[in-house]
Amino acid sequence: MIELILIVLLAWRIYHMAVEKGLSAWRWVSNFLSGYFAFGIIVSFIFIYVYGKDSFKDFSTLQQKLTPWSPFVLLFLIVWFMFLRSRILKKDNSRYEEMDEDDHQSSEPMKAPVPEKKDLSYFR
Repeated sequence: MIELILIVLLAWRIYHMAVEKGLSAWRWVSNFLSGYFAFGIIVSFIFIYVYGKDSFKDFSTLQQKLTPWSPFVLLFLIVWFMFLRSRILKKDNSRYEEMDEDDHQSSEPMKAPVPEKKDLSYFR
């Protein structure tokens, strides 16, 4: 249960961090969730390899074998969040470069750069 609550809270935080940076928020949330589920699939294959497929038939045996590993799953969840958080924070804030300190766009429209005039004094 704590795992589901943590997933929801961390995904919500990643969503809002990406929105603040002007990034595609659902892309970052989907990266977070897909990384978590990929880790779960890898752990499942490792458990099948180590304990054998017969140990997954009985629920009480499965629960006894998986209980000691739950802190490591939570640790991975936190580390994966911190990794994605650092990646979001490293992205430049390109969407808000033209904003002033009140988070409003500047009133002057962006003008195209004026090309320099060529020196044609040798034609005189």
